[in-house]
Amino acid sequence: MARLNVTLSVKRLVRDLGARLPELAHVRASRILVVAGEARRASRATIRPAHYRETRGRTGSGARRKPLIRVKGRKILYVITLRPLWFLRSTPQERIATIVHELYHASKRFDGTLHGGRRHGRLPLAAYDRKVRAM
Repeated sequence: MARLNVTLSVKRLVRDLGARLPELAHVRASRILVVAGEARRASRATIRPAHYRETRGRTGSGARRKPLIRVKGRKILYVITLRPLWFLRSTPQERIATIVHELYHASKRFDGTLHGGRRHGRLPLAAYDRKVRAM
């Protein structure tokens, strides 16, 4: 029996969401790495920048650096971590809503940073979820 490739399925979903939803038109599936693992706290999923923003003049030992991640030669800008047990037990609608929720955090510049106004600390979860449901 063939093993389900969840990563490929989520990447295809991300590509489709970017094509269908104007709010996510800036998203590039090829620049997102999807992994299974532990998300923040009790989250179903998490999106994180894959590297820190480049800063000029910060070459000293205090500069924060993450290794550059490349997949098939392309620089990865974001990593989406999915909780595998929740993801596999959830409904298709819950899975889509979770992926949309995480993608909405990405900067409109899609440069590896998170959107400042779309963070849970700036936008209450109920308001955030209303925006995601509307999409």
